[in-house]
Amino acid sequence: DLAPYLMDRKVDGVFISSFFHREFGEVIEDDYLRGAVGKDRHHTLANVFNWRSNPGTFRRAGESASLRQMMELPHQLLAPGQNKRAYELLTDFNFHLFKCAANRSDDLVLDLNRLKVMNEARNPVIDSWVEFLVRYVHVLRRGTPTWPAHKSVFQLDAEHADNSPITTASEAWLATGHCDWSWFRSSRRPASVDVSLCLSVMAGHPDKIFGAKELPDGRILSWSYDGML
Repeated sequence: DLAPYLMDRKVDGVFISSFFHREFGEVIEDDYLRGAVGKDRHHTLANVFNWRSNPGTFRRAGESASLRQMMELPHQLLAPGQNKRAYELLTDFNFHLFKCAANRSDDLVLDLNRLKVMNEARNPVIDSWVEFLVRYVHVLRRGTPTWPAHKSVFQLDAEHADNSPITTASEAWLATGHCDWSWFRSSRRPASVDVSLCLSVMAGHPDKIFGAKELPDGRILSWSYDGML
């Protein structure tokens, strides 16, 4: 009977059972989620959490079961190396809207970076999504219940560039008629995507930054006109 060794925790609105002692979980992972047997189990779990892409999926972002499905699926695809299915999911505009509607844009960055590392050959579509999200994730983190991040990400997607796969995907989604909020069409959208050298955007100061310095331990100390360090 495993009951004495399990604990329940609430994740994404649903209760999940896990081992109270970390060592038990590590043993289970080694025995059942590694090697060929582990790949088969991850494949089975990916099929359990699989979803059917739909332009209106973002409206279900508040449902606990749907959110858990979207959180689990990328991991269950990436863990056994199902890169093709992971690529189809993580570059699906409907999936991006859902994750942003749930204000989980940071997860998109992590999953796409993981896929980027696992791909042997450079993929320009993955690169575009990673560069785009790294540049704007600090904006998407500001999503609120009244203005969720999917509305912001759509605006940014539409303005990316004429030759951007992200903009192309946003326009295809717009044509489905599921956009039910106001947005602005830029008359000065760039013709092509600029290569971004941005590695990360650190946000926090409400006023202009006066200066910044890297500390010996790797942290960055910044000071601002807001009077804070």
